[in-house]
Amino acid sequence: MRKIFYILFSICLLTACSSDDPITDDGGNNGTINPNAELIFNEPLLLFGKSKQEVKASETRDLVEGAEASFKEVKGNLQYVINYMFTNDKLTEITVVIENQPTDRYSETVTSLSKKYTKDKNKDMFYADSYYIYPVASVDKTSWIYMPK
Repeated sequence: MRKIFYILFSICLLTACSSDDPITDDGGNNGTINPNAELIFNEPLLLFGKSKQEVKASETRDLVEGAEASFKEVKGNLQYVINYMFTNDKLTEITVVIENQPTDRYSETVTSLSKKYTKDKNKDMFYADSYYIYPVASVDKTSWIYMPK
């Protein structure tokens, strides 16, 4: 009986911890971000407080031509541009700009963030454990500004 319980528990645990969730709503790569995906929420937040050289050394994306601390990545028809801002050679702010993001997805994304993080009562600002998230929508892109607490 214990073996059966252990096997069932292990299967449930493995199923619950699976990271096979698709990035898009339909499971394809149509360029529409599923706001529940972890893509822009987890990285590159571990870099706060690091020097410019440390950030550049750890970055795997392509450096934006003519930029010193901006990197880009293309996924489907979306282009991500990650801008690192430094104060006294320490990383203090990260802005992730998603080009070609449909602006009608903004409210859906804010709703999703509201389920995951504590939302400010007066504006679209969210509190994570060690940082703040400010989503900003414009005509043809969405920006995510990350700042440490």
